[in-house]
Amino acid sequence: MKRWYPRTNPKRASILALRDEWMDGGRSRQARIVGGYGALVDFLTGECRNRGIAIHLCSAVSAMEESDGRSVVRCANGDAHEYDAVILTVPLPLLKEIVLPPAERERVAAAANIGFGNVIKILLRFETRWWGDKRKDLADLTFLLSDARIPVWWTQHPAEHPVLTGWFGGPKTETMASLNEQELIEAGLASLANIFDLDPKQLMRNLVAARAINWAHDTYAHGAYSYATPETRKAQSTFASPEGGLIFFSGEALYRGWDMGTVEAALTNGLETARAILAAAQHDTYLNYETALLFTRHSSCRRMATSSLLIHALTVPTGTRRYLAISWCVRPSTIARSRLARRFGSS
Repeated sequence: MKRWYPRTNPKRASILALRDEWMDGGRSRQARIVGGYGALVDFLTGECRNRGIAIHLCSAVSAMEESDGRSVVRCANGDAHEYDAVILTVPLPLLKEIVLPPAERERVAAAANIGFGNVIKILLRFETRWWGDKRKDLADLTFLLSDARIPVWWTQHPAEHPVLTGWFGGPKTETMASLNEQELIEAGLASLANIFDLDPKQLMRNLVAARAINWAHDTYAHGAYSYATPETRKAQSTFASPEGGLIFFSGEALYRGWDMGTVEAALTNGLETARAILAAAQHDTYLNYETALLFTRHSSCRRMATSSLLIHALTVPTGTRRYLAISWCVRPSTIARSRLARRFGSS
């Protein structure tokens, strides 16, 4: 439940948005996709491929141009693609790294009024679920909140995977900016040792695999989650409609509900964008064009944007015009089955 996580900058966050998030009807049940988000991405990818969508990896988009009612997308590798319309769904900090036409550049300026925070995430897989063995009352432990350096932890309950995920978000992550992955893992083990009154060396001996990710250091993310500021709703309205242009913006940052910063928000906004495209296509006589989906990640990572995949899965069967989706990732935790996912299960 992301409302437990201090990912926002308190100097920028909207008090009313936080109130709405905390008073959402008492929803407390947690849901987890069996197999992790990789299963969701694989499903949507399969739906797209079944509809003839071409997925281009290693194609970092550097610029977009409009000419004679068409959009030209230029990639850093020298490739260029011409389409009827573009869907741009990237983490907010990356918008300023893509050269856009003047009208879209003015719209992108509104992104400054949408908050964007960082997260450090640590995944530790042990030989056993030692926390439940040590204390029987923790056998069904789900979330653990503490005052440790890495304060938030969760298990895979009700699954029996011996995995603990550490989470640290917000401006305080800057205090760990200089730590490399091994140092972050050691900080996580030290935090658990402090919480459970254990010897860190004992935890290290029980450790099977570990990963640590500081999303601020990811070239294709520069952070983790969006959040609402007092000006966010107005900014989202600026992005909402292409107003006759060729570029559609989509992603979790443009979701207007309580759950900004989640995969659910990305999916929901993807649905809204798909409906907008379908509505525009009803007045178009040029149908059944090839659809392409462009990504910038290397194929070994396969990190894909769920909203982009969903948009294409919904729009292609109806015979819309040719569309292009460009994305690094809508939410950095939408990780497909990489070595990390296979080693840690659903985390």
